Amino acid sequence: MSEVLSNSEQIPLPNFRQRENRWKRDLPLLILVLAVGAYLRIARISFDSLSFDEQWHLELSTGRGSPHVRLPEDVVIPDAPAVTSLAGAPPWYRVWSNMDFVVHPPLYCTLLRIWREAFGEGDIAARSFSIVCSLVAIALLFVAVRMSLGPGVAFWGALILAAAPTQVLLAQQVRGYMLLEALGMGAIVALLVLERGEKAWFFAAATMALCVLGMMLTHYFAIGAAAAMGVWALIRLRGPKLRYAITCLFTAAVVYLIIWGPFLWRQRGYVGATADPWLVERSENHLVLTLDRLAKWPLRFIVDPGEESAIGWLGVVLLVAPPLLAGRDARLQLWMLWLAGTLGLVAGLDLLRGTRQLQFARYVCLAAPAVAGLIAALAARLPRPLHHATPAIVVLIALACWRYAYVSEEPDWRKLGQIIDQHVQPGEAIVFYHGAQAEWFDEILYLGSAHYSQQFPRTIVRLSRPASPQLVQQLPGETAWLVSWQLGTDVSSVLPGARVMQRYEVPNLAICTRVRIR
Repeated sequence: MSEVLSNSEQIPLPNFRQRENRWKRDLPLLILVLAVGAYLRIARISFDSLSFDEQWHLELSTGRGSPHVRLPEDVVIPDAPAVTSLAGAPPWYRVWSNMDFVVHPPLYCTLLRIWREAFGEGDIAARSFSIVCSLVAIALLFVAVRMSLGPGVAFWGALILAAAPTQVLLAQQVRGYMLLEALGMGAIVALLVLERGEKAWFFAAATMALCVLGMMLTHYFAIGAAAAMGVWALIRLRGPKLRYAITCLFTAAVVYLIIWGPFLWRQRGYVGATADPWLVERSENHLVLTLDRLAKWPLRFIVDPGEESAIGWLGVVLLVAPPLLAGRDARLQLWMLWLAGTLGLVAGLDLLRGTRQLQFARYVCLAAPAVAGLIAALAARLPRPLHHATPAIVVLIALACWRYAYVSEEPDWRKLGQIIDQHVQPGEAIVFYHGAQAEWFDEILYLGSAHYSQQFPRTIVRLSRPASPQLVQQLPGETAWLVSWQLGTDVSSVLPGARVMQRYEVPNLAICTRVRIR
C-alpha cells in the first residue's frame, strides 16, 4: 500500500494497461470494505420500527404531500387514508410539487418512490435504498482517496467510513442523508478526474454538474460542500480545467434555481413553523456550546462518547492538523476544504440563528467522508510501523462502539399498529388526541397508526381540544377508541360521557383506550 506523496512529487499518468492492473490489485480491498459495510448495515435492519420522520418521508414519496398535517381537526373523517401506502397514490412526478410542510428538496423522496415501486412498500425495502446509497458513497470515497492519496490511504479511509457507528445508523434510516453523501463523493471523483487532465474532461464536467445539482436537490446544507469545491478549483486548477469546474458549479446553480426555485420560495414559510421551534438553543451559553460541538464532531463521527465527554476534544486534531500539513501536501486541501465547508456551514447557521443543529449527526453527515479520509491520510504520515496500526485501531474502536448504531431514538411504533389490528373493530372510530404532549402530537399518532395498521382507510377524529358532546354523538356505533398521550385526567373530560372498557399502553408513545360512548 503506497504512502501519501508530497506535493512536489509528480504522478505520471498511467496508461490503460497500468491502470487496469492496478485496479485488479486494489479491487479486493474495495470488496472487503464493502462487505464489512454491508454486514454492519444489514445485520439489524429490521430491529426498530421507522421513526416519525422516516414515516413522513414515506408519506412524501407517495406524491400526496403531508396529508397527516392537512386533515381537518375536530370533525369525523369517515375514510382517513393509509397515507404511506402507494395504493391509489398520485404519479411519481407529483412528489416534486407536493413537498409541503417540510423544508427538504424533492430528489430523495422522488427516488424513494421509484425504489418502492420497484422493490416493495415494506420498511426493509425502503431502508435498503439508504444502505445502497451508503455503500456507493463508501466505494466512491475509496476511488477519490485512491486517486489523490493512494490505495493504502483509500483502504483505511473507506473502512473507517464503513465501520463508523454514526454512518451505520444513518444508513438504516429512510432519509436522504446517504444519498447526499453518495452524490457528494461522486462530485469529488469527477472533480479529481478533471484535475488529472485526462481526456474525459467533458464527461467529468457533466458528471460533476449533475452530482452537485443532485446534492442541492437532496439537502440545502449541500451548499457548503459545493462552495468548498469551488474554492479548491480556484486554488488548484488553471486554464480550461478551471473554466470547466466553475462552469459546472454555475450551471448546477442556475438549473437548480430554475427547476426548484419556485418551490423553494414556497417552503420558506415552513422554516419557522416546522424546523426552528425544536432546534432553538435554550441555553445562555450558546456560543460556548456551539464551539464545543464543532470541536468534538470529528471524533463523534467515529465514536460517540456523549456530548458531555471531554474525550471528544481529541477531534480538534482533525480540525487543526490538516491546515498545518496542507502546505506540504496540497492534495489534502480538498478534504480539508470539504470538512470546513460542511461543518463550517452548520456551525455558522447555529451561531447566526441560535440553533443547535451541530448536536445531530445527520445535519453534518456530509463531513463524514472527509473525516475518514483525513484520519487515514494523517496516519500515513506517521512512522512506518504506525501507518496501518493507527487506522486499524480507529476501526476497532468504531466496531467496539457498534451498539451506538442501534440505539433507537423513538418507541416501537409497530406495537401501536398491532393493538389497532388486534383489538379495534372495523366499525369503531379512532380518536387521536395529543393529551399532555404538544398540540401537533395527534398528527404523529395518526401517521404512525396509518403506517403500521392494516385497517386504514377507516373512520378517525383528530382532536385539537376535548370533544364537544355533539362531536361524540356523531361517532358511529356505541364504542370508540381514544389513542393519546398521557391525559392526566379522566377520559370523560376528553370524550364527554365516555366510560373505559379496555386499556393498552405502548411505552413512551400512547395509551389506547376503548370507551363506551352510548
